[in-house]
Order: sequence, then structure tokens, then C-alpha cells
Amino acid sequence: MTIKETLMELWRGSCDSSTSESDSGHLRIFDPIIEHNKVKRTISLVLKTKKPANVLLIGPPGTSKTLFLEIIHKAFGKESVFAQGYATTKAGLTDALFNNTPKYLCIDEIEEMSKADQAILLGFMGNGRVSETKRSSTRETNLKTWVFATCNDITKLKKQVFDRFIPIEIKPYTRAEFESIGLELLEREHIDPEIAKEAIRIVYEKRKQPSLRTVMQVAGIAENVKDVEDIVSTLK
Repeated sequence: MTIKETLMELWRGSCDSSTSESDSGHLRIFDPIIEHNKVKRTISLVLKTKKPANVLLIGPPGTSKTLFLEIIHKAFGKESVFAQGYATTKAGLTDALFNNTPKYLCIDEIEEMSKADQAILLGFMGNGRVSETKRSSTRETNLKTWVFATCNDITKLKKQVFDRFIPIEIKPYTRAEFESIGLELLEREHIDPEIAKEAIRIVYEKRKQPSLRTVMQVAGIAENVKDVEDIVSTLK
């Protein structure tokens, strides 16, 4: 069974939910993320594989996809590179790979990369080889790099690139989960409980795609409960 097949079996829940002592350290780095325990478990397994494996987190905004990448980047420091898909260029990505030789490459909103940049990534993910030719000079290197990426819209991603990943869907929170997690997050930020409750309610009921990120932003600037609805009504 391949790495991808093994991890997909784990993702489907066919494995025991208990964790071994050896991978508990990787799980602990994801403590700031509430819920998504299967996703945490799967990523911790990927971080332990001897051969590079690539993970694509798929789902709507506000489901902690980016936070997973930020935690990996922070935990592994100089061993990792973090890139925004919309800001990535062929030259920028190539330079990052040559200059940093990262063990972990984290790409947020990978679907926003141009088709040309996705083609560069496709070749790299296939055999670990990075090459570039400029005028009369050529540089080439081989890397052993794990790629972690997020995607809001897989229709914008080249199928060949998508197929290089273990795709993991992060589903939207239920209302009960949204309220519970929102209250916990806002309590950490010492937000007034009444403002917190109203921000969660209004964002969930009024926004087409309720996002905890939006809840945090709205609650963070509201001075009273009435401000909450006024702020949300101005959002695009």
C-alpha cells in the first residue's frame, strides 16, 4: 500500500483513534486549533513519513486551513518556507527552493498561483528536481520536500497538481461548533461575553460564508453590542 493509500485509510477513520507517544509531539503543535482532530492526526503522520508526502487542505474560508500551515511553518522555522499563492511567481518560487532548500513548503491558496507556477510546482513534486535556465547558465538541485497547501476552489487547480496531493476536506463547522469555538477564541482575547455572543450570532446568520476570522475581526473592534450588527452590515 502506498503512503497516499495508507493515509487515506486513516483519514476515513479505519484506524484506532489513539496516538502513540512518538507522534504526540507533532499532535501537540496543533493545540491552538480547536476540533479537526482527524486532520491533526493525519498531518502528524505525514510529518513522520520518511519519503515526502503532500497534503492539500480543501474547504471554505474560516475553517483553520491557513492556521495549520502557519503552525507547521512556525514549528519548523528555517526548515520551512511559507508562500501565498496569489503572490507567488515562477522566479520567486524557484529562488525560494534554491536559496532555502526547505524540508517543508507551505502554500496558502495554491489555486491562486498562475498556471505557469503550478507547472513548476508539478515538476518539483514529481521528482524533487528544481531547475532553471537563464541565458547561458543553468542551475539544478534535488530536494526532499514535503508540500502542504490550502485550497478554497479546486476547479482553479490543475488536475495534475491536484493528483500529487493527499486531498483532505475540512468541512464547515456546524452552528453549535461555530458558537462553541467562537466563544473559546474570543475568551482568549478577553472580549466582552455579550459582544462575543452577538458577533458569533450575527456573523453566522448574516454572512453567506460564516467565518471565525470575521467573528474575531468584528468582535475585536466593536465597543458595544449594537456596534456588532452595524459593522457586519458594512462588510462586503
